[in-house]
Amino acid sequence: MSRPPLMVPALPLLIFQAATWHQAWFNICWERLESSPINAISSLGPVEIWHICRFVEPNFAEKLRKSGLDLGKSLPEDAAPGWQSVATRRDPEPMFSWLLSSGSKPPEGFLTYIATHNCTEAATWVMDHIKSQQDWCNAALAAAESADERSTTMLAIILPKFAAKWGIGQTLARDVVIKIVRGVCDDVAKCDLPMIFVDKEDYAIKKIRILGGSTGEGHVVGMNIMAGNARLYRLALELENKK
Repeated sequence: MSRPPLMVPALPLLIFQAATWHQAWFNICWERLESSPINAISSLGPVEIWHICRFVEPNFAEKLRKSGLDLGKSLPEDAAPGWQSVATRRDPEPMFSWLLSSGSKPPEGFLTYIATHNCTEAATWVMDHIKSQQDWCNAALAAAESADERSTTMLAIILPKFAAKWGIGQTLARDVVIKIVRGVCDDVAKCDLPMIFVDKEDYAIKKIRILGGSTGEGHVVGMNIMAGNARLYRLALELENKK
C-alpha cells in the first residue's frame, strides 16, 4: 500500500486535508496529528468532512470525537455534508445511528436529497426518522421526475409508506403523474440510443403502475398526448388505460 508523503512543517495541514480523500492516508495522517489535532481539525471544511464520512465507521468516528473531531457537530452551521455523504454508502445505517446518537439531526429536506440522488440504501432509515410531510411530498416528486432506473425503486419505497401515513390525495397523485411523464419526455429528447429510450419508457410505465398500486390513480388529462408526441407510445397507452 502506498503511503502519503511525509509531513513537513510548511505542509501538514494541506496534506491532512488532501488525505481525507483516501481512508488509508487519512488514518496515517490522523495518527501523526492525534496528539495535537486542534489546528488540523480547524482546517477541515465541508468538502473534507464529506470525504471523511464516506468511509469512517462508528468506532473510529467515536475515537475522532474523543480527540476533538466530532463529525456530528463538526460544522455547527451546516450538518448536511456529513449526513449527505453517509447517505451515498452501501450500508449507511450504522453511521446514521451514530450521527443521531452524537446529537446531530438530519438536515432540512434530507429525504428529498435522498430521493434526488437515488440513495435507495438510505431511504428506509431516513423515512423512519423524517416527520415532515412536505419533505416526503418533495421526495416523491423528485423520484417521479428522475429517469434513472434507481428512481423507480425509490418511488416504490416512498409511495406505499406515504400512503400508509397520510394517504395520497388527488393533488399529489396528479403531480406525480405529471412529473413522471415530463421527466421521461425531457430525458428521451436528449437520447439517441434506442435501447436506452426503451429502458426509460419502461421505468416510467413501472412508476405509473406503482402509483396506481398505492392510489388507484394514474390518469391526468393531456399526459397521454404528451407521451405520444414524444414517441413513448407504450407509456401513452398505459396512461390512456388509466381513464
